[in-house]
Amino acid sequence: MNWQRACTMTALQKDRVKVIKGGIAVFLHEDHVFAIDNRCPHMGFPLHMGSLKNGILTCQWHHARFDLSSGGTLDLGRMI
Repeated sequence: MNWQRACTMTALQKDRVKVIKGGIAVFLHEDHVFAIDNRCPHMGFPLHMGSLKNGILTCQWHHARFDLSSGGTLDLGRMI
């Protein structure tokens, strides 16, 4: 397994989200770190610009929702 350093915790605590090489968004949410693909699979919206509440990340283009802990979508119908 190849690990890549994303950022420092200090930087993540300041900004709450960082986008790293390869299109991965790293979030600090409720004292936990999560990393997911930064683009919505529907039309490619940059998810680091979405809204995050209660561990659910929402794409601002079509309101598809993603569980931050698994990266899985909660709205399969919006992915078509």
